[in-house]
Amino acid sequence: MAPGALAYAYMGDTAREAISGRPDLVAKACWAVTLLAAVALLPSLLRRWRRVERLAPHQLDARLSQGAPLVLDVHSPKEFAGALGHISGAVLLPFPELEGRLSELVPYRGRSIVTV
Repeated sequence: MAPGALAYAYMGDTAREAISGRPDLVAKACWAVTLLAAVALLPSLLRRWRRVERLAPHQLDARLSQGAPLVLDVHSPKEFAGALGHISGAVLLPFPELEGRLSELVPYRGRSIVTV
């Protein structure tokens, strides 16, 4: 909201100066259009950065063979130890407890996380 309001205010200021005939109008207009474009494109860029990638089992297996991601299992302890088992090396952090135990993930900062 604030960046959009700033861009809108700047555009208004530039228009006011255009009416008064100031000589630096072209440079200000270019900055105003650039700022407006940045504000317009920023949400889509942020969505792209935050996009969640879904992996098929064979893709996860390939990544695990490279040793890259942390596997974060958010099932209950009963499901984790149950008949279906769990992925070897997975870190158990049950979903209801996740928010209170996020500090346990600090050692893994910088690694990709795969949630199951």
